[in-house]
Amino acid sequence: MDINSLSYKTLKNVSYSSISYGWTIVFAVFITPIIFFKLGVDYYGVYIFVNTVASLMGLIDLGFSSSVVKYTSEYIGAKNEDNLKKLLYSSNSLFLIMGLISFLILFLVGFFGGNLISLESFKVYNLPFLFFISGLIFFINSINSIYTIVPLVTQRFDVSTKIGVAQTTLSSFGMLVVVLLGYKLEAIFLSQLLISIIFTLVYRNYSQKILPIAKLKFQWHKKEIIKCYKFGLVAYISNISGQTLSYFDKLIIPIFINPASLSYYSLSGSVASKSTGLISSLTNILFPLTSSLNGGGDKEKIGKLYIRSFRLTSILSASIAFSICFFSYKIMQYWLSEDIALNTYKILIILALTYFIISIYNPLSSFLLGLGKTKILAFFSVLMAMVNIVFLFILLPKFGIMGAAIAYLISMLPTVYMVFYTERTILNLNNRFSFYVIFYLKLFFTGAIFYVFSKIFIYPFIVSLSTLLVLGPFSVLVYLLLYKIFGFFEEDDLVLFKNFGFMFFCRVKRIIR
Repeated sequence: MDINSLSYKTLKNVSYSSISYGWTIVFAVFITPIIFFKLGVDYYGVYIFVNTVASLMGLIDLGFSSSVVKYTSEYIGAKNEDNLKKLLYSSNSLFLIMGLISFLILFLVGFFGGNLISLESFKVYNLPFLFFISGLIFFINSINSIYTIVPLVTQRFDVSTKIGVAQTTLSSFGMLVVVLLGYKLEAIFLSQLLISIIFTLVYRNYSQKILPIAKLKFQWHKKEIIKCYKFGLVAYISNISGQTLSYFDKLIIPIFINPASLSYYSLSGSVASKSTGLISSLTNILFPLTSSLNGGGDKEKIGKLYIRSFRLTSILSASIAFSICFFSYKIMQYWLSEDIALNTYKILIILALTYFIISIYNPLSSFLLGLGKTKILAFFSVLMAMVNIVFLFILLPKFGIMGAAIAYLISMLPTVYMVFYTERTILNLNNRFSFYVIFYLKLFFTGAIFYVFSKIFIYPFIVSLSTLLVLGPFSVLVYLLLYKIFGFFEEDDLVLFKNFGFMFFCRVKRIIR
């Protein structure tokens, strides 16, 4: 493969990104159960709740971060260094302000928000301290934003992967040591604060080597800021709707039910989201890459990139979703406990189907952002968020966390029309309906054969966590192999998979060395 080709560069970045994601899964598998049982179901629910509230502070940027990624990529592609400096230094000023505002909000939420929560169980936790530390972490990450963006926009996923692997390792071991020593949430958040400080310096060091003009300078170029917000404010509507989809259920479950229910719901979601997480790790290059291609006016490459990425992500996410659904009970049983499995395996099945749809929605969102089609993305995002909220209030009181899972699934169904609309009106791709009918028939036919095969040759042999860890990923490969045996793979896709596998192992060896 030509090392200067788009395919090679894309595969190189994807291979690095997938390594980073795979490393996080390794730690999640082994460390999450220890933290969960050491903290207890209630404390773990509070941990998820505080992190959820802190994550919502990302909404304060009003879509500015997406704009910075888009225009930084375009300026680099166009070699416009003057505008690039103005954008980077103005962004530093905005990120500093956002960090200060977020810190203040979390500080106030910690000290006064507890009075708004009616459940007495929340009163026993040191929420003021937890939110104070969360605010400091958010502030540090905010002023470090440009340094974390640089590897992304310069297509240096080798750098972001190495830093990500190191940060995941240190963060996970830090939490593990804390809980094994018998400490609770306060010590966990303090350890994460220390790690954030360390990796702020690491990102700064590497990013300045990649892009020397990326410095912590503070300027105010009104034109660049206005330009970013013209794009970002519309993207923000999509962002806030996406955040609502991701976090609203996690906010109201502990308030209207209890923290323990949030623990069960989040544990199921953490497994189901692995398909989306993997797909995101493979496709998170699409936003800056599409922006760069769009800046160069290369519409043909954008169309080809979309078609191939959509097809491959659908196949891969289907293989993961089928495996999670079929082995849902044994996943929760051997990863955590049989009691938890009884409370979560049905929810896991619903969420696995939901995240299969999300794994299609996310790459599509990246393309729309890269093309600057934020209004369309905002419309569909708002629609899905509204559907989610309505069905949450209908189903949650009656069905509990199962109702929350069903509401999430229903809210993602507009993605189907969103795909057709985007292809027809923006990418000018015709005659796609018949393609999708045949394509998804192939996916579900393979799934049916996979179910029979797994029931006979895989399911009976999963009798422990070790066998689950071996046979679970193996079942994904079985699905892909069946898809190939039936002749459903495009020849170019097979070549791409082979090249990706070879490049993936090469990158692993390089990182180890």
